[in-house]
Amino acid sequence: MTFTTPSRSDTRTVDVAPLGDRPRSVLAALLASAAVVLTAACTESTSGGTKVQGQDVQSAGGAEDAAADGQDGSDGSDGALDATDGQDATDAVDGDDGAIDGTEGEDGVDATDNADRIDFDPVTTNEKGLTPELSFTVPEDAISFHITAVTTGETGITIGLLQDPVGTYLVPKAWYNSPLNQGPSLCLGCRIRVVGAESAQGVLVPNTTEQSVKPGKYKLSFFTYTTTQGNVFEAPVTTPIEAQVTAHVLIRRSSNGPPAESILNLNLHFTGAGGLSADNAPDDPRIKKALQTFKDIYAQRGIAVGEVRYKDIDAGLKKIESISGPGNDFALVARLTEGNEEGINVIFVDSITESSNPFGGFVVILGVAGGIPGPAGVQGTAKSAVFVSLQDFSAQGGPSPDEGIGQVMAHECGHYLGLFHSSENSSGGQGIHDPLPDTEENDASNLMYFAGSGSNLSEGQGFVLRNNPWVVPK
Repeated sequence: MTFTTPSRSDTRTVDVAPLGDRPRSVLAALLASAAVVLTAACTESTSGGTKVQGQDVQSAGGAEDAAADGQDGSDGSDGALDATDGQDATDAVDGDDGAIDGTEGEDGVDATDNADRIDFDPVTTNEKGLTPELSFTVPEDAISFHITAVTTGETGITIGLLQDPVGTYLVPKAWYNSPLNQGPSLCLGCRIRVVGAESAQGVLVPNTTEQSVKPGKYKLSFFTYTTTQGNVFEAPVTTPIEAQVTAHVLIRRSSNGPPAESILNLNLHFTGAGGLSADNAPDDPRIKKALQTFKDIYAQRGIAVGEVRYKDIDAGLKKIESISGPGNDFALVARLTEGNEEGINVIFVDSITESSNPFGGFVVILGVAGGIPGPAGVQGTAKSAVFVSLQDFSAQGGPSPDEGIGQVMAHECGHYLGLFHSSENSSGGQGIHDPLPDTEENDASNLMYFAGSGSNLSEGQGFVLRNNPWVVPK
């Protein structure tokens, strides 16, 4: 399979094996390389239009059985700080169980007006990459909560553990050491599926209709790490690293259950790509069509677009040439959203490429989101954005800018709000599907299908979207 992609000044051809045929080490490397990407068309030598997913593609390998029962390293020998390890926690420690309690903000409401906010004092991970055990209390009327953790530079970060009030591990200890998961990049078998990220991570609970929020005290920790890989045939090496972590929890509450109707605000940023600016974009037919497409898709599940704000960003940043690693362009531009109003930041650029992929050459990308989900209740992190390319992919069987902008926006914002691909590319291997029981497998009409060609949303997907604190109840 050949994947022809333009670089800065030439065209490069990369020989790529079908995703399902790649060794797990390679898939893990792809996972660790960035947030969530929707790649450009990948054409067979005899036929075109087959798209591949270069980011959140996983090899299941029976991972559904891993971690879900909390046995994956839960015996305390994995370096995680158990409640009895309070002597390792040097911050203000709750004497009940050794976990550090979060503190509720003034009036219990902060960055997002529709959620209570609990902040943790900054903590530093130990030589095993683990923070002290933290805790927070969820009230009786909570319907969901969102955890955001931010660390320094492009350090990798993920949930070390998440335990509910009755002792069930939603994310078990040391899950990232299990050969059935993709290192710290993805816990496919966790009750709450989580994805590791560089610099900032979001976790939404619940992100499936098969789980619900239980009131009471939750315990969690974070794991910080670096990942290196010698070549594509070697397993990536994850190394724990000491780093500072700042985290908060946003808790959605409702006496009437999850809202049936909600509003999502958007901050649209323009780099000059496609001749667009904050001044002319509101009247540009491409943006008007994209917004209408976006609105139509989200309206299926009771989500209306609220405020749409138009902003300019430095025109020197219109080409994104790296989405992971030290000093990557994604992080550089995403951090410019600091101080923005509430809403998802969507940034339009000429093109998005990734030059550090393990197969060499350049991978060309339609759009990329800052996480599954992205950070909430904070702007200006290295993951606080969704990027959309205005590059014309019609020659490769993909969309033209006139046709595809709104659909790519909707797909990537779906990731940012907590949706996984409904089904991954299963060519040559086992198919991977999202944790929602009502999304049909391999349904190309679904918005979150890996090829990015659909527009439908299931009721379960709407449930996840409306649980995210960026989506405000009407």
